[in-house]
Amino acid sequence: MRRRDAFAPLAVVFAVLAACSSASSSSVDCSSKGACPNDTPRTPSEVSKCNSLVSDPRCGSAFQAYYACAAAAEKCTAAGTVDNAGTQTAIQSECASSIAAYDACTGSGSPCGSPGQACCSGSPACLNGGCCDPGTGTCVAAPAACSAAGERCVGGACTVCGGPGQPCCGGACDSGGCCVGASASSDGECVAAGATCPVSGDAASGAVCVNGGCTPCGGKNDQCCPGNVCVAPNTQCNTLCTACGVANAPCCGGTQCNDGTNCLGGMCM
Repeated sequence: MRRRDAFAPLAVVFAVLAACSSASSSSVDCSSKGACPNDTPRTPSEVSKCNSLVSDPRCGSAFQAYYACAAAAEKCTAAGTVDNAGTQTAIQSECASSIAAYDACTGSGSPCGSPGQACCSGSPACLNGGCCDPGTGTCVAAPAACSAAGERCVGGACTVCGGPGQPCCGGACDSGGCCVGASASSDGECVAAGATCPVSGDAASGAVCVNGGCTPCGGKNDQCCPGNVCVAPNTQCNTLCTACGVANAPCCGGTQCNDGTNCLGGMCM
């Protein structure tokens, strides 16, 4: 992506950049001097041009964000003046997203970074967590499909996701599967519909994936887990996990009592 030249010639671009060096994302002081101590003062024309862009009702906020980034990237020579080449390289590397946003607002330059647009050459290549699709060179919004079969935009990259054992696709899984373990630092992992969801080792019940959500199973009076498994102690699967192996309950497996009672006629007595 090319660097947006808001002014010409190049010297004027960096003169105004320096004028905005005290910018934050919400304000720009166009009259202040830049970070390089021996840089020349801003001319009234430069200050006026900067102020007109700051006050633009449509794109002023995008301009402020761009110049805040550009000012932070400013490089100085050993003589204390703006290093034009070094600053330009730094802006291209560090300010791609704010340049793309300003270009998109003003309708100038070669738009990039938004869904359906070309990937920006700087970092990030795509805005708002989007992915640069290597098959098309365009940006895809998360968690939309990328061009390669089975790939979607997840975590800033086109990734195969959504199937059992694969990363979740933005918190979702294919075919009614369940996304488990998702957090701010992890996309989570998909569990197939009807399969057992992972639970902590000391849990008194398990969980089964039903209609995209992990539903309790295996606890006393819960539905049985896949494979007719019950997790709660002294229970067995009879569609639900019901009590067994204790006084006045059926013997577990038809023969076993676990509380010191005897299995008589299929009941613990």
